Amino acid sequence: MIPVTQFTEAGNELKYLEQVVKSKWIGGGPWVEKFEKAFTEYCDMKYGCAVSNGTTALFLAYKALGIGPGDEVIFPDQTFITPASMALAAGAKPVAVDVEPDTFNIDPAMVEKAITKKTKAIVGVDMLGHPAEWDALNEIATKHGILLIEDAAEAHGALYRGRKAGSLAPISMFSFYGNKTITTGEGGMIISNDKTFIDQCFLTRGHGMKPEKRYWHEVLGYNYRLTDLQAAVGMAQFEKIDTFLKAKRKVAKHYREELSHIPGIHPPAEREHVSHSYWMYQITVDKPYPLSRDKLAEELKKLNIDTRRAFYQAHVQPPYKQAGSFPNSDRCSETGLMIPMGANLSDEHVAYVCESIKRLARK
Repeated sequence: MIPVTQFTEAGNELKYLEQVVKSKWIGGGPWVEKFEKAFTEYCDMKYGCAVSNGTTALFLAYKALGIGPGDEVIFPDQTFITPASMALAAGAKPVAVDVEPDTFNIDPAMVEKAITKKTKAIVGVDMLGHPAEWDALNEIATKHGILLIEDAAEAHGALYRGRKAGSLAPISMFSFYGNKTITTGEGGMIISNDKTFIDQCFLTRGHGMKPEKRYWHEVLGYNYRLTDLQAAVGMAQFEKIDTFLKAKRKVAKHYREELSHIPGIHPPAEREHVSHSYWMYQITVDKPYPLSRDKLAEELKKLNIDTRRAFYQAHVQPPYKQAGSFPNSDRCSETGLMIPMGANLSDEHVAYVCESIKRLARK
């Protein structure tokens, strides 16, 4: 089976893990700090706080920003559910808005319409590695005095007008889950140029306990720490991030050249001012392609090609149900299909995926 995504070994994972084990310190220590510094600098930002996963990263950001009961958080209807679920966890109300028809990123025009007196924050998501329209989002946030957060969980190394994902809003967060471009197995990071904010994240990450006063809990805190074992893997992965991105963009180029000529198959958009990091490669399947999205996925599985459907729309899911019109999100959810993408995907596998989609169209 050609997997939809797969861990790519960078080379130094075992070497660094051995160093951590031999050091006798495998919890949060020097490797975590090293990873925080390296990745934060890569994103052209000053301060980073590594945490247990991308979900806890967003939750800690909400808490450190004082987001809670009575507040509203605007987020894109077409995304992995974290911005909404963590808003509810913090006691706030998630407010979904529709997405753009080509990138399926949050639509700034819809954001502007959704703002109320209760709006505390906007979360923009760099969908599958394509940065949102951050100039417009920053302008809206500044105009209304609203907090802006970049959910770059899927966008390691992506660029927007020459600027790195993670530096496009005052506060950003990443995920290093096992299927991300670089991974720690599980893990995440919060990044900002605001030291006071990051210090609050550090405090809350570690039970609300200040390092200089052990077992004294200054605020309500949590155990959302990353380990040195995970950070060691992250450092090995980080060393090859540019190599991974180059390989993924090569795969994406091959897909675009081969699939864009098939009626009804639409490769993902990439705007001129953006460099897509292609965490996943999501096509949309419409008429006149003879198979529905779900039928295509079923037939590809028979050919040992793994796929994933697009994310379900937030507004139809039980905890987040919301009335309104979301035509672009609906279309993405109903027609989007993620096909194999990875830095270690061979030319032969890419060619096989493309030829299979073509052959099924002819059949």
